[in-house]
Amino acid sequence: MYDAVIIGAGMGGLAAALELSLSGKKVILIEQRNIPGGLATSIIRGRFEFEATLHGMQGIGPKENPKIIRQFLEEAGVDTEFISLSEAYRLIIPKEDLDIVIPCNSKDMIDVIEREVPGSKIPLTKLMELCDEIHDSINYFSENEGRKNRRKLKVFTKRTAFFRTAGYTADEVIKKFHIPKKALHIIYPYWLYLGVPLEKVSFTTWASMMADYFSGGAAVLKHNSYGLSLSMEKRIKELGSTIKYNTRVEKILVESGKVTGIVTDKNETIKTNYVISSAYPNKVYGSMIYPKESISKEAYKLNNARFVGSSAFCVFIGLDVPPEELNINNYSYFVSNTVDSNEIYENSKNLAIPKYYTAVCLNKIIPDCTPKGTTQLSIAGLQKGEAWEHVTPENYNNIKREISESMIKNMGEVLGVNLFEHIEEIETVTPVTIARHTGSWNGSMFGYEHRTWDSFTSRLDSEEDEKFVKGLEFAGAHASTGNGFAYCIKSGKKAANTILTQMSAGR
Repeated sequence: MYDAVIIGAGMGGLAAALELSLSGKKVILIEQRNIPGGLATSIIRGRFEFEATLHGMQGIGPKENPKIIRQFLEEAGVDTEFISLSEAYRLIIPKEDLDIVIPCNSKDMIDVIEREVPGSKIPLTKLMELCDEIHDSINYFSENEGRKNRRKLKVFTKRTAFFRTAGYTADEVIKKFHIPKKALHIIYPYWLYLGVPLEKVSFTTWASMMADYFSGGAAVLKHNSYGLSLSMEKRIKELGSTIKYNTRVEKILVESGKVTGIVTDKNETIKTNYVISSAYPNKVYGSMIYPKESISKEAYKLNNARFVGSSAFCVFIGLDVPPEELNINNYSYFVSNTVDSNEIYENSKNLAIPKYYTAVCLNKIIPDCTPKGTTQLSIAGLQKGEAWEHVTPENYNNIKREISESMIKNMGEVLGVNLFEHIEEIETVTPVTIARHTGSWNGSMFGYEHRTWDSFTSRLDSEEDEKFVKGLEFAGAHASTGNGFAYCIKSGKKAANTILTQMSAGR
């Protein structure tokens, strides 16, 4: 019998297994693929190793003043190396004749925008101060003390901004600051990493992300995100826990409302009283809980109400010349001819070229990430999995090729070069690819959409009421903390600590 079973070796599952292993618990981590990491992985084509998903990791901070994720990994003994980003992104909006580089620091970012759009500094400073306050409150409520005290009056009186803005969208709150429109266009790109338009996404979620990037700073990994996955895997094994690959959990066994074990696709039964699942709740409650009579109607209602997040269309190209010959002078780009997030989001539901895309050249941060004299460039845009619903095996490759060629052509025009002339290797990833590799519904990369009624605030407030099976916790992009590497790691750590508390209390 194991103290806990972890389903899925993505960032959330690895963090959960690591935290439990550090506490001396007997843990088994079960992964349906043959490697760890989930989306924290690499794509190898020819002599190129492409970073699959990571653009900038939050919660790191400098080594001398580590933030929550760096601190957790270092204290856990995970061997990894981070490189801090000095630039957040370069934003190019051709129709507005806007081409601007934004620093990865709140004060410097505001100064740069003030020079571009005079009169922006005061309202932008106030907005970012509010974002910092919201982020600080989220960190407080994520910790044990905050979770225990969140219903006490003193919490409400000390963190008024958090509760005043909790029920509003990002668009509604931002408008109150009367920031010049052009300045708003400059600070908006990161909404793409949430996958929900500004008119729908909770301000709490957007504000926390902005503070995390611009006040906490972002970083990339010297040895790619897959290097982090392997380092976490290695440390988990060193601590005595078991990892089983090429195995899928088919059933979570429940008796009298409590977890009693799991059954794998190899018909192996493993006894345990605690399970942490990286599989989405709609998957768990829809087909994994056994017997089905153990599932309450409330669980079905909640999962049916939530919106499964977006996926992405990504093109990875290995080029036979260095970045400077391609006019690539920055690490991260956001490119679009529209800044209407709702228009961009609606477009993502169709088999169309993304209207807003981000491109990353890892060579600008890690020059030796590809062979000397070459470049790796990834170009990605939002695309909902539902867009591929009626695509057949016969036309799949043609559609994929048309979209990827258009994205490469558009990026080449922005850079002023013909990228096609220099392509040595190319790989395209669609929502179908992501669904096949991770098992997530419609290839979702963003968990459940953080809308106002289903934001971090509401999930935190109702999380105890949503524990429909005793001993079952969730970790990953779909958990209360949200999507992104840092938040998935936080969710795994949080789920593990919840189980440790239950274990010590004998529940």
